[in-house]
Amino acid sequence: MRIACPTCAAAYEVPDALLAAGPRLLRCARCSTEFPAVLPAASARPGAEAPPEPVPESAPESAPEAAPVPAPVPVPVPPDPPPAPDPAPPAPEPPASPAATPEMAVPPRERPLPTRGPAGPSPITPAEAPGASGQGRLAAAWIASFGAIGAGLLALLHWQAAIVAAWPPAARLYAALGLS
Repeated sequence: MRIACPTCAAAYEVPDALLAAGPRLLRCARCSTEFPAVLPAASARPGAEAPPEPVPESAPESAPEAAPVPAPVPVPVPPDPPPAPDPAPPAPEPPASPAATPEMAVPPRERPLPTRGPAGPSPITPAEAPGASGQGRLAAAWIASFGAIGAGLLALLHWQAAIVAAWPPAARLYAALGLS
């Protein structure tokens, strides 16, 4: 059954089986208006059709009477959900150590920590704390990279003749670099 919101006219397709038990209170997804939805009387009982009304053969020509308007069906409104509990007060900040200076103070987090995940310490821990040894390893990696590139360039220069003999188009590369 097609039902339209009385406020914004958004149309919804509601299965008749949902309304067969009685009137239901619906909420519009677009404007959040709550309105009752009632299955029409003819289709309220599936299988039982309303008998057609007999038409009198000779009806006097008078003004037709207005059909009685059915009274609105009261729809139970679900009670409001209980209010959400107040959030826990923030944990007190630890006292500042006397050696700490204002420049070294870390600003507090502006939002709470996430609540999902393990309650204990993280199962992933670094092998060692980052520090001076991490800087030394980074420098060693850069030096090794530059050394490998330099060794490759020296090999290209040392075996230039063998490379050009094996792959003749490389001669154009050496000529473009001014190495022929």
